[in-house]
Amino acid sequence: MVIGAYFVQAASINWGVLWASLPVGCLVVAILYSNEYRDVNHDSLHGITNLSIILGREKARYVFYTLITSAYILVVVMVLGGLMSRWALLTLFTLPVALKPMRVMETTSHGKDSPQLPFIDVLTARLHLQFGLLFIFAIAPDFFF
Repeated sequence: MVIGAYFVQAASINWGVLWASLPVGCLVVAILYSNEYRDVNHDSLHGITNLSIILGREKARYVFYTLITSAYILVVVMVLGGLMSRWALLTLFTLPVALKPMRVMETTSHGKDSPQLPFIDVLTARLHLQFGLLFIFAIAPDFFF
């Protein structure tokens, strides 16, 4: 979607834009996935099937962990590969924020829901916001100057 929107506005393709969209995109998917994961008990009672139900909570949480850690790994790889400036590493300051929803997810894997599970999508969205703002601040000079 990002590269398509860029193409419509710029009438060209910039692969840097695609690469830059991937870490933030991982976190957007993590928000949607956390919402799905949160509702596993309700959905399974009502015959709704989704990936979290198919995998079961034990395995499903690893999908969530992968989505969040992928955002950070992508940033580090892009910096090391010279696709982005070192300023993009500012996003690593959000790692403590990333641990909060991951801990909530971890507690649910033991068969008992965390009292914070209803807010897992909000916690993940907070991470997305903070990560995204730092990421924009870090990469904006690469695209505009």
